Amino acid sequence: MNTLIRSATAHDLLKMHIRPLPLNPRLQAFFGQIPANSPWSGLLWGNAGSAKSTLAFELAMELGRFGNVLYNTSEEHFAVGTMQARLRFLPSLSPRVRFVENRSLEELTDAVVIEQPRYVFVDSVSEMDAEQEAVLALPTMFPETSFIFIAQSTGDARKPLGKITLRHNVDFVVRCEQRGVSRVAVNEKNRLAPTAHEMTIFTLAA
Repeated sequence: MNTLIRSATAHDLLKMHIRPLPLNPRLQAFFGQIPANSPWSGLLWGNAGSAKSTLAFELAMELGRFGNVLYNTSEEHFAVGTMQARLRFLPSLSPRVRFVENRSLEELTDAVVIEQPRYVFVDSVSEMDAEQEAVLALPTMFPETSFIFIAQSTGDARKPLGKITLRHNVDFVVRCEQRGVSRVAVNEKNRLAPTAHEMTIFTLAA
């Protein structure tokens, strides 16, 4: 069967080999069966201090085991020190993850063309110097690349800041929130068959 086919019988579908990435058990339980041989997309969102970027860093380092990762940060600057603090918190780092400090969609597009990463993080879609629809069109422009979008929350912290399509056009939507001294990730939507609905990102020491 042609791998580019857009129609198939039930028997064809059952014969397809969909291989999941062998993520570490903690992340695999929460994010589910992320496909190894096809692109996917996701959204991490939450208010300030909810650890959404910390979770994104952790996922990026894990994905670095399987391919090159481009992490585009438009909110935080290298010289401030918050990124370094998050990196020190992680259990392991991958040399295949490259960070880019950039707000320009054109420059991000150029970087994807030149570097051809397997995974791209956009942190955050709320701070890019472009219309959100243009940022969300990246998976269409690069159909072989997986994209993970990070978004701020609205003022009432009830939904991601931006267009409603932000939640509908991805395979999973994860809400990050603060619960006392803990930061928790919650699966709001996930097509990838996770076995865990929630996951603690970290708990602050007393």
